[in-house]
Amino acid sequence: MMNSQLFLKWIIGFILIISIVVPNFADDVVPVLIWGGTNSGKLNSNPFEKTSQADLKDLVDKKLGESQPPVLVFVKTNFCTEDLTQHSKSLARLKQYKSFEYIPAVDSPLTIFKTLPYTNQSMEEELESVSEGQLVITEVTDLDSVAEIFDLIKKSTPHLVAALTGNYCSYRSERGKRAAEMVASNDTDVFLIETQRLLFYADHTPTLKINDSEPIDLGKVITNVTETGDATAASPLIVKMEFNAGNESAQFKATFDFEISVETSGYYTLRRVNMSRDDKFVASLGIRPALYWAYSFSYHCAQHTKFVNKTLGYTLSFENLQLQLDTKIFGDTYDCVGFSSIPIWSAIFVTAIIAIITLWGILMIMDIRTMDRFDDPKGKTISISATD
Repeated sequence: MMNSQLFLKWIIGFILIISIVVPNFADDVVPVLIWGGTNSGKLNSNPFEKTSQADLKDLVDKKLGESQPPVLVFVKTNFCTEDLTQHSKSLARLKQYKSFEYIPAVDSPLTIFKTLPYTNQSMEEELESVSEGQLVITEVTDLDSVAEIFDLIKKSTPHLVAALTGNYCSYRSERGKRAAEMVASNDTDVFLIETQRLLFYADHTPTLKINDSEPIDLGKVITNVTETGDATAASPLIVKMEFNAGNESAQFKATFDFEISVETSGYYTLRRVNMSRDDKFVASLGIRPALYWAYSFSYHCAQHTKFVNKTLGYTLSFENLQLQLDTKIFGDTYDCVGFSSIPIWSAIFVTAIIAIITLWGILMIMDIRTMDRFDDPKGKTISISATD
């Protein structure tokens, strides 16, 4: 009885702690973006104050009117104003649409959309279309894809009204570990390139090996790094770096074009580097497997990263490479070493051996037989036969 009462008190205390601690880390006040449609509506919201649900409902009613146009609501589970800042380049396209409205802080705005008087409401993960008089709520993880999805749906639904909001805001600002290392490092061999879109880092300057000759240290770039393209499948991002290469007997200008594209939705891919010698194309250097990383993540490899052309014998090498698009500091990493690395397999093997030895020891202890009869002066004398 005491144990059950103690357990009940523990459960109640745990619930109280959770109810106090959780609100400190997550808040239901999230920003809201509304755009599209033919009706106009304006809400003069104070960016320093929370907008009530009633004010948001009035704005939504004005935008929708009485005709019930198709509505598409993008929902990001954890959504803060900092997310809008990080993805401002892609979300800026939404401002071109009619009656674009941004409300920085609304208390639980998703409930307003869920309670709209639409008889045809649905929640879809893979969105294909939105019909007239339909309200669709879809979850989105990549804010860069919101404008693309809206443009695609709007082609078949010209009166589409869209909104972007979230369930809660739980933001924690962190500095990338790699960024801190770069600031603290005074190593002149560190290779760091920062363009408008690309952040590129290596522990040492790149090296170029031609056939069986000694690797050539390319040093720093000799001109400003240029970039063209949009980092899409149709228009890859081409980052051009120029170096002085060669040895004491022969010098030449080596130009490398890093080609970053999107081969799989949500992932950047770097598969090849095109090399030119004195402004003349020489070879395309490839890498297998290709380097790939998710949007808002960085690619990192502590091993030597080599782009190779076996036919002509060119090898471009980087040590401890890390790169990321559209950022000033490195974020979370996609590492080139997967789960099944040599240290992990070694740890699993050692753990298995220790587990077997421990199990064998337990079985040996369990097999020890102790006396189950003891001599009693008042009782019958214990006699032990040879068979015992």
